[in-house]
Amino acid sequence: MPLFHFHPSSGMVVSHAVLMTFFVICPAILGGVAQWYLPRALGAERMSLPSCSILGLALLTVGDLILPFVPSAGLAIWALGMLSVSYNIIATVLEGREIRFRDMPPLAWSLLATACALVVINPVLLALLVKGQSVLPLVQTLRLPEMSLILIPSLGLVAQIFLSVSGHKQGIVHRLSPYLFGAMGAIGPLLWVDTLFGGLPHEALSVAVIMGQVVPGLILLVSLCIEGWSYSIRQRAASLWIFGAVFLLLVGWLSLLAPHIVGQMVFHVEGRMVAGAEFGHQAAIFGSLMALSGTFYIWFSHYMDVRGVWFERLGMFHAAVTFLGIMCSIIPTWSVYAPVALLVSVLAFVLMGVVAWRRFVLHCVGGDALIPTDGR
Repeated sequence: MPLFHFHPSSGMVVSHAVLMTFFVICPAILGGVAQWYLPRALGAERMSLPSCSILGLALLTVGDLILPFVPSAGLAIWALGMLSVSYNIIATVLEGREIRFRDMPPLAWSLLATACALVVINPVLLALLVKGQSVLPLVQTLRLPEMSLILIPSLGLVAQIFLSVSGHKQGIVHRLSPYLFGAMGAIGPLLWVDTLFGGLPHEALSVAVIMGQVVPGLILLVSLCIEGWSYSIRQRAASLWIFGAVFLLLVGWLSLLAPHIVGQMVFHVEGRMVAGAEFGHQAAIFGSLMALSGTFYIWFSHYMDVRGVWFERLGMFHAAVTFLGIMCSIIPTWSVYAPVALLVSVLAFVLMGVVAWRRFVLHCVGGDALIPTDGR
């Protein structure tokens, strides 16, 4: 934050990244994208437990409101809210689907894996809070599951957007998704819990990182590249969001999941040192947000029928400016330019929000269905 002459420490950045993961990314993907996408992907009319969604939304709202005043209580209420949303997703996949498991798309598998990971992580979070552990050490403890909760839904969004813009329905990624997302959702959180309560040595966390995050993620990205080699990318706006998300997630991996490679990386700027972990947390968080933004553009073009040259050019400009602002904000020597680029990005989001509202009003006035039923 160069305009305010405020330089956060590495601990503050890590804490902010963890809170962004739990209070922004997880609710946005599981409470937003999943509630809209999952019934359509599974052929269901609605979510199986809508009351759980309402309860989860209420608890998440209360947790967000009291977090600044009573952090422990805010985290505890948030954990209960995300448990409610996670149970709804698991029940919908198991009981509400009208398709076979093998026909489920990659994003559905990633949502299921994220929900299962939260079912493992949230009771542990509640136990640590009831035990009386202070919030800052608790936030440091949550770094490994934080990365799992970032990578699983983000890679699911990237895979789904890639398949949408390339026109490719089933292939290597479709067949590998159950195994890759299952490994990412089970290995990391379970080994993390065992190190806390089961006496497993902390050295096992490095194995969890490699086998539960790095290897499945790299296999998924390589599979996407193999499939993308034979298919043209038709929607350039969403494609730029994908490329930016993949790049930032890879940077986050190198900085956080392979500390023996970049653990000694520091930046020297204005007499202070910025560690590689700080850089990696910011990159991973921004990568997830770019994946969410790409989903927003796919939703616009496919389901609200907002298309045209102006839409593609605005989307490409928006993605480029956002990526530039992100790189300026995470590289200290460029941070003076970050506020301008990110302000332009926010204004572009406001413009797209206005367009979305106008389309919604036109659909309501015209009596048309907001989501087409022709399979687009």
